[in-house]
Amino acid sequence: LENAFKDLQNGTITRAVVGGISLTLDPAVNNLFNKFNMLSPDGKCFVFDDRANGYCRSEGIGVIILESSAVCSHGYATLEGIGVNSDGYIKEGITYPNKLAQIEIAQDVLSRFDIDRARIGYVEAHGTGTKAGDKNELASIASVHSDRNEQSLPIGSVKSNIGHCEGASGLMAIVKLLMMYEKQQIFPNINFESTSHAELLEGKLRVVTQIESLPEDSLVTVSNYGFTGTNAFAVLGPGNVNFNERPELALKDTQLAFVYNGQGSQ
Repeated sequence: LENAFKDLQNGTITRAVVGGISLTLDPAVNNLFNKFNMLSPDGKCFVFDDRANGYCRSEGIGVIILESSAVCSHGYATLEGIGVNSDGYIKEGITYPNKLAQIEIAQDVLSRFDIDRARIGYVEAHGTGTKAGDKNELASIASVHSDRNEQSLPIGSVKSNIGHCEGASGLMAIVKLLMMYEKQQIFPNINFESTSHAELLEGKLRVVTQIESLPEDSLVTVSNYGFTGTNAFAVLGPGNVNFNERPELALKDTQLAFVYNGQGSQ
């Protein structure tokens, strides 16, 4: 997605297809992740909850189309900015999240693309449901938005709903955000009952557990982290689609002819 965004910005392309796939075909990978104590024995992602005990692996395939404003007259949302960094060596090991690197990439994107932080109305967190991951991410989100004087910042993670699609999880989060813009709603987290995280108890951040309205001009952010130290951060804004109007069918009452093995059929 970042590469597509850069190519669109410099005019190399006008349209890109960005896809992500996660298929859990090899049981050896499950065994490896179990040895790292990364997976939940309950088969759920208890994101930001006190019951957090690892994540649930899930499968998913997603594709989005990213287009330049020069050729796109209507879109679900706009990609306002995106960045990726890598935090390298961590003494705790490759599965341990780096709070400082997470803060660094978020601050970089918000600054480089001149994002109005006051317009950010929702944060789609990486939120895996691991104790170390949730703790560090909540601290990094609170740090990035420490200058907010408004009400608690709503946050959530699609992993609570569909599990962790690993290499495709960032794209799944973006698909969720596109659906939120379509419905003008913030979708709720599930599996959240109680928490001991200071950032939530103090009210700086608030996990969304009921459907809420998404203000029309709101920006939303999405974070995605790899356990080898890669950190991605993006900001989305509202598109220009009128979802109350459905397009007319381009082909009505039309018979199409197809050819298969040299024989025509309708």
